[in-house]
Amino acid sequence: MRLGGIYDHIGFGFHRYSTDRQWILPHFEKMLYDQATLIMAYSEAYSLTKDEFYKEVVYEIVKYLERDMLDRTGGFYSSEDADSEGEEGKFYTWTKDEIDSILGEDSDLFCKIFNIKEEGNYLEEATGELTGRNVLYIDEKVLNQINIPKEKLEEKVLNWREKLFKEREKRIKPFKDTKILTDWNGLLMAALSKAGKLLSEDRFIDLAKGVYKFIKEKMYIDGKLLHMYKDDEAKVDGMLDDYAFTIWGLLELYEANPNIDILNLALELQKKVDELMFDEKNGGYFISSHIQDLIANTKPVFDGAYPSGNSVMLNNLLRLYHITTDEQFYKRAEKTIEFFSSDIKSQSSYHTMFIIGLILYFYPVSEVILSGDCKDKLREINTRFLPNKVLLLKNDNNIEKIAPFLKTVPIEERCKIYVCKNFSCNLPTENLEEALKVIEG
Repeated sequence: MRLGGIYDHIGFGFHRYSTDRQWILPHFEKMLYDQATLIMAYSEAYSLTKDEFYKEVVYEIVKYLERDMLDRTGGFYSSEDADSEGEEGKFYTWTKDEIDSILGEDSDLFCKIFNIKEEGNYLEEATGELTGRNVLYIDEKVLNQINIPKEKLEEKVLNWREKLFKEREKRIKPFKDTKILTDWNGLLMAALSKAGKLLSEDRFIDLAKGVYKFIKEKMYIDGKLLHMYKDDEAKVDGMLDDYAFTIWGLLELYEANPNIDILNLALELQKKVDELMFDEKNGGYFISSHIQDLIANTKPVFDGAYPSGNSVMLNNLLRLYHITTDEQFYKRAEKTIEFFSSDIKSQSSYHTMFIIGLILYFYPVSEVILSGDCKDKLREINTRFLPNKVLLLKNDNNIEKIAPFLKTVPIEERCKIYVCKNFSCNLPTENLEEALKVIEG
C-alpha cells in the first residue's frame, strides 16, 4: 500500500481506497479515520519487526496531518476531497512533460522509479481511457534494478519530493472539510498515543494531548459529548462512536502520559454512555441515546472503514474493568458478547475489532503497576507490543479512588514494577526484563 498509488508520495498520507487489487489507482479523497487506523497498523508493525520502513510511514502520515489537517484548537479536520477544478485527481497526478520541466536531467530516473508514462497511467473512470496524467507508484522489482547506493537514492528522492511538492502547492487544492468530528478525533487520539508509545516519540503524544484538550474544553458540555465542531461552535448530541473512540483514545493516552485527569474523564464518559446507550435488558450499545423517542435505534457491530462502536466499547469495558475492578464493566462486556455472539460466529472476518476484545475476555490480562520514579521504565514498556495489559502509575494515593486494589501497593522511592493477574500481584521487581517475562507469559 505504501508503495502504491493509494499513497501520496509527494505530500504523504493515504487516499481513501484503491480501485484495483494492486493498490495503484486510488479514489483520491483523504479521510482522517484512514490516517488514524493506518498509523496504528504501521506503528504495531514497526514494534513487532523493528523495520524502519514502517516507522518512516508513521512519521510521514503525522507530518501530513500536522501540516494540512490540524486546527488551531488542537482538533483535526475531517477530510480532503478527491476533486479540484472539477476533475478527480488533478491535484495529485502529473504529466511527463511536467516532470521533465521540474526535474530536468533526473526526470528519466524519476519516471522509471515512479512509473511515469508519456501517455499516462491514469485511466478516466467513466471511459477507461488514458488521460495523459500519471499516478505515482513504485514497483519494487524496478526499484531493485536501480544501480545507485541506497543512501544516494534516498537523498535524490527527498530532493525530488521537495521540488514537486513546492510546484504542486501552486495548484488549486481540493476542498478541505474543516468540520472537526469527536469520534474521528478520538480515534486519532488513540492512534497518536499508540504511535507515541511504540515509537517512543513525545511529539506524537503531545499531539494526542492537544486532541484531549480540544475534546475536554470544546466538546464536553454539561456532562455530555457533542459530535461536531465547526465555525467555533460545538453542536449535535454525541453518538456511540463519539463516546467509544474518545474513551479508547483516553485509555491509550493515559498509558503514554499517566495523568489521573485523563482516566477520570474516561470514566465519566463511560458512565454517561452506559446511561444513555447501553441496553441493560439485552446487552450492547445503541447508536444513539435510547432516552430519545426514535423510530429506530440500531446497535452497530460490523467493522466498516473503521471499527464499530460496539467493538470498541467491548475493548473499553474490559480494559476499564482491569483498571478499576468494577464488576459492572465486566458484566456489561459479557452481556455485549452474548448479544452479538451469533453475528461474530457467522461472519467473524467482519468483526475483527470485536475479536480483539474477545482476546481480552478469554486470555489473561496483566495489570502492570509502576510505583516510584518510573519514567525510563514506562518508556521502555510502552515500546513493547503488549496488547493484553493495562498500565497504571502510582505516584500518589489518588489513583486508589479509581483502582482500589492499589491500596496494597506502596509508593516507592526507586521504581518498582508490580505485575498482577486478576488483581493478584507478584512481588515487585526493579528488573524490567524479569517483569516483561511475566507480562508476556
